[in-house]
Amino acid sequence: MKIVFFGTPEFSLPALKALHNDKRFEISLVVSQPAKPVGREQVVTDSPVATFAKENNLRLATPETLRQNTDIVETVKNIAPDFLLVVAFGKIIPNELLGLAKHGAVNIHPSLLPKYRGASPLQMSIAHGEAETAVTIMLMDAEVDHGAILVQIPDQITESDTTTTLGEKLFKKAADVLPQTLIDFASGKIKAQTQNHENATFTKLIDRADGKLTFDTSAKLIDAKRRGFTPWPGVHIELGDGFVIKVLDTEAVKSCTGFVPGALHEHENELHVATNDGCVWLKSVQPAGKNPMPGEAFIRGYSRYLSLRQ
Repeated sequence: MKIVFFGTPEFSLPALKALHNDKRFEISLVVSQPAKPVGREQVVTDSPVATFAKENNLRLATPETLRQNTDIVETVKNIAPDFLLVVAFGKIIPNELLGLAKHGAVNIHPSLLPKYRGASPLQMSIAHGEAETAVTIMLMDAEVDHGAILVQIPDQITESDTTTTLGEKLFKKAADVLPQTLIDFASGKIKAQTQNHENATFTKLIDRADGKLTFDTSAKLIDAKRRGFTPWPGVHIELGDGFVIKVLDTEAVKSCTGFVPGALHEHENELHVATNDGCVWLKSVQPAGKNPMPGEAFIRGYSRYLSLRQ
């Protein structure tokens, strides 16, 4: 079977490797986003998917855009693939490409669809305190994450999961069953199941401003947001005089009395912040312009920002 693969980050690699290592498939084309500046030195670097394609002598395209890109359309038409496979590509695939594969376009989406459609399913599944999730192998249509489901594999979200660890688990689970899923769908052994669209929920593209912490919620949800927004965009606390601290590691603790929500304070040499339901232990923070530090170091160096018990 001929595959045109669309993907960009590390999360895309398990699926690409699974098909590349399976003799029943031919990776006819890999499409990834262009190389971008990375790190403090802003070194222009290929995406993980593009790097894998080059290392394994796979045909590679890194277009700036897919919209009205006649070169990509003609290339895919000439390949006449059995499947288009889209795994964390990072941009919308135009409708003109979706219909070019014999058996359709297939996407791996890391949520319990129809819940958490859209751009940030991993982040929001964690940040909303969900205990259960799934990874879904689905057909693509003109609407975002709207297509019929081929396979859905459930999983648990642990109290230590971040976007990175949860994504690694889910995309690996999908890759393990992907080759046989494509074979079985093409042969008619798997029938696509329409989603219950009435139960759909949606996520948006997250930006840095979304990482601001507010404390009119529970300690568990504050900790969940920190994990869901790790590694990007991170979370931060804005103090009264405009001073900002990034919050790097947290743990929800059971009780907290005598402080208004949002009050930073010292508890047994630990840096805590009050919520409307308990406290969050700020294990590691990074004041603006400074290096990361444990909470107890912040207590010593920035005591002026600490509140006294009321």
